[in-house]
Amino acid sequence: MLVGFDTEYSYRRILSLGGGRIHTDATTLRPVCACLYFEDGREIRITGNFAQLQPYFDDPENVFVVHGLHAELSFCRAAGLRFPARCVDTFVMFLMVLHA
Repeated sequence: MLVGFDTEYSYRRILSLGGGRIHTDATTLRPVCACLYFEDGREIRITGNFAQLQPYFDDPENVFVVHGLHAELSFCRAAGLRFPARCVDTFVMFLMVLHA
């Protein structure tokens, strides 16, 4: 089953570098919300206890669709989750089409 996966996170510390530039330290990433969107129309939104996501990640029937895998992997690492290799990154697909 195709499962869309989207996350929201914030940073505990953001440093201003001047000139309107900011810098964040990835070690200060704080998971806020995760959403799973199933092709059958179900939607699951989790705002705490992110370990609830792991059974969905471990299910070999699920293939995850993300837009920007790096961001989703960072979220999962910060939440202590193992994100599966069974995923499609629409951002990378877009770049491949653009450069073809």
